[in-house]
Order: sequence, then structure tokens, then C-alpha cells
Amino acid sequence: LKFDPENKASILSQFDDLIQKKSQDQNAEIMNRLDFNVPTSAINMLQKNLNEHVTSQFGELGLKVDEITKSLAKAEQAKIDKKVQASRGMDFEAALFQIVASFAHIKSDVADNPGAQKISGLSGNDEGDITVEVSPKETHGENVAFVWEGKLRKDTISIKQCMEELQKGMTNRGCKVGIIAVEKVSGLSAQSGDVFKEINDTMAVLVLDPNDIDENAVHLAYLWARWKCLMDLGAALDTALVMTGINSIKQAMKSISTMRTNNTAVLRAIDSNSALFTALENNVAAELEKLSKAIEEVNAEKSEPLDQ
Repeated sequence: LKFDPENKASILSQFDDLIQKKSQDQNAEIMNRLDFNVPTSAINMLQKNLNEHVTSQFGELGLKVDEITKSLAKAEQAKIDKKVQASRGMDFEAALFQIVASFAHIKSDVADNPGAQKISGLSGNDEGDITVEVSPKETHGENVAFVWEGKLRKDTISIKQCMEELQKGMTNRGCKVGIIAVEKVSGLSAQSGDVFKEINDTMAVLVLDPNDIDENAVHLAYLWARWKCLMDLGAALDTALVMTGINSIKQAMKSISTMRTNNTAVLRAIDSNSALFTALENNVAAELEKLSKAIEEVNAEKSEPLDQ
């Protein structure tokens, strides 16, 4: 049909053809965009972008979930570690108290564990784990006591921290002398046998293995604290003699520790070395007893009335 501008039917027919073609082209374009078989179709590109977005979001979410899970696990482990450490600390303080109480009994002193009992002191808290009241027979009726702090920490504690802990315990329990027993402290080591250090005239630190508490080391610290308490009362004790005895005992304890560390196999195999080891321990015990009696005798002499 030839196009005739004067013929309305011809014009409408041409429009119909154009509209139909355009409609077919648009339909084809739409079908092409929605065809999953065409890799570059809009629907495929949309699906691809959506997949990438979801994968990315899930990846980020997974990282966040993993981070939260690790944080929760870390927090839970910290709680467990804290409970274990607290349990170790309580066991350590209980064991230390039993040893201190045994020495107190021998001396007619009075040992108590207000820290474990959560008994408040002068500062209104329970600082100061163990207290020992020196026998009134040796203090001429005056109330004199020293305090023990037991601290188990995973990290090494500094001398400054020891002093701070002791000051709190001494103030709270009204004691002028204090000893802090720890597992790790700068400059001392249970493995080397160098376990006792006088920080100043009223404070000392003692290093103990919580799994194998050295009773001789506790005894040495106990005698040192009693000596300092009696000196505070004006007892005429020979400081040089006492310090010589303390240093001699410390050296003997180092020798024992060296044998324990370096000669375990030998001690198991050779009876003579085992006997030497026992002899060294007995020597320490004997020196401790000698030091104890020396302090008692000098103090007793001072307390005797002068002849008129």
C-alpha cells in the first residue's frame, strides 16, 4: 500500500505498523533483559550484583559474629582465670596460715586469719590476711603484733607494690611490722633459694612456691618479724648478730635450692647426696632454732628486774 497523505486509512495503517514494530522491539528488549539465558541480561546482572552484595554483607556479618564470639570467649576465659587465681590465692593463704599458726603455737603467740574471715579492721576493710600477736610474756604485757599479706598474681610484683600492699594491711590491722608472701617478685626467686628480703625496718617480702611452701623460709620471716616487734619495744638485741644469723640461714637455703634444681637425678641415684641434702635442711632448722633462742634469751635478760 503506497502512502497517500490524503488518505486517512493509509496514514492510520502506517501508524499502526510503526506502533506494532515499536511494541515488538520493546517486548523483545524486555524479554532480553529478563532472559536468564543471556549472560548480560539485566536480570542476570541484577542477580549477580545482589549475590555479590549478599556475599559481602554475610562476610562482614561473619567477621562481626566471629569478633563477638572471640570477645565473649576471652571474657569468659578471663572470668575462669580469675576464679582459678582466686581459688589458688585462698588455698595459698590457708596453707600459709596453718604454717604461721604452728610457729605461733610454739612461741605462745596468737595467730589469726581475719582476711579469710572477711573481718574489717581499723580502715574498714579486710586488708591484712594473717595477724600474729606476740606473746605478752615477751612484750611485758604490751600489745604487739605483726601482719602477713599473701598475694598470688600471674605477673611479677614489684617491691613498690609490695610496700603499698603491706602499708594497707599494717594500717588496717594496727601493726608496725609486716611481711608479704608472694609467688613472683622482682629480684627474688624460689628456684634460686633467694627468697627473703628486708625492704625496710618494718617490711619484708618472702617468695614462696604455692605448690610447695618452704616452711623454713616462713620460719625465717616469722623470726625476723618477731625480732622487729621486740626491737620496737626497746629490746636490747644485737642487731649485727641477728642479721648474721639471718644471712647465714638465707645462704644455707640457697644451697638447698641449688641442690634441688641441679642435682635431682643425682639425689635419686646416690644415697650419700640425699643424706647431704637432708643434713643441709637439718642445719637450716637448727640455725633457725638457734636464732630463735638467742632472741628469746636476750629479751628475757632485759626483762629481769635489777638487784637492789
